[in-house]
Amino acid sequence: FCGAVNQHRAEAQLKDIGKAVMEQAGEQEGSLGAVAKLGTSIKDIQEHLDALQKNVDTLKSVKSMLGG
Repeated sequence: FCGAVNQHRAEAQLKDIGKAVMEQAGEQEGSLGAVAKLGTSIKDIQEHLDALQKNVDTLKSVKSMLGG
């Protein structure tokens, strides 16, 4: 259990660091800034899609339980 908690904390910290690096790169001018902004946008879109998929899976589960 402790190992799992520590791993989640480390992953969260790594995610925060990655986000900060991408934000700083996004503030740069030129190609680096544009690529960083695109990367951040793609990452955000993926997170939203993952959340939507989780919601779809939950709805399918409820529908199945209701006999649909």
